Amino acid sequence: MSVIHGTKFIAALLESGVITKDERVRRIVIDADATNAVVMYVERYGDSRLLEVIPALTGVEIRREAAADDAA
Repeated sequence: MSVIHGTKFIAALLESGVITKDERVRRIVIDADATNAVVMYVERYGDSRLLEVIPALTGVEIRREAAADDAA
């Protein structure tokens, strides 16, 4: 039995259509409680669309860091 690495698992989720390439997924957590529905939490990197909601937010701090592919 071999270990499943995150990149291979995400590739399988992409192939099955659960997530898309445009989502810029950072992390996926699958919560499989034996007595309830399985819940999948998808953590994505924020992008410029997030900045469009700033006027509606109060008391929120937004910090910007260069993306890994922009840092080179």
